[in-house]
Amino acid sequence: MCAVDISGDKTTIVIVDDDVKVRQKLETLLAGIGARVKTYCCAEALLREGVHADTRCMIAENCLPGMDGIQLMRTVQEQGIRMPTILLARFSDVPTAVRAMQAGAVDFIDKPFVDRVLLARVRQVLSNMKYSPTVP
Repeated sequence: MCAVDISGDKTTIVIVDDDVKVRQKLETLLAGIGARVKTYCCAEALLREGVHADTRCMIAENCLPGMDGIQLMRTVQEQGIRMPTILLARFSDVPTAVRAMQAGAVDFIDKPFVDRVLLARVRQVLSNMKYSPTVP
């Protein structure tokens, strides 16, 4: 797979996960491909701040305290924001994965995730021009 270097781009990837170690790990991995990363401990923190126009992708834990990842994705969509979302799951089952995909997730990845697999998926999403976000 071709390397995607977005360092010259104004690309931000949003991470929403209640586990600080996961947020730090993802921030380090994604910085390695040149992304700016914004991290949040819960869905409500992201929604309070709002999604910025340069956000190209969201990676969120599905099982968050308060609003879960699927509901976060739906709430963002209801605000007129369209961006690819990868949901992570420390607890998953087939019905939840199906609900996530039906709600618009581009992937549903179990934790613990394999770094190269997650990065490959992010690269694929970022290189796919049809996923240009729509932010009002």
